[in-house]
Amino acid sequence: MSAAPGGAGTVGPGGADAPRPRRLLRLALWLAALAALAAVALSYLNPHRMHDLATRLWACF
Repeated sequence: MSAAPGGAGTVGPGGADAPRPRRLLRLALWLAALAALAAVALSYLNPHRMHDLATRLWACF
């Protein structure tokens, strides 16, 4: 005999771990954003580098 639809022991179309890839993607995006913010904050420790980057950016216009 088979279990009734929607009964105990059944798994939906995405499986038991359906939201997990989305959670991992959100975590990866948050980590990337935090890494970018940390890189910007740490780059201010070297004022020469920030001046050089600002000069290069300004030269594009």
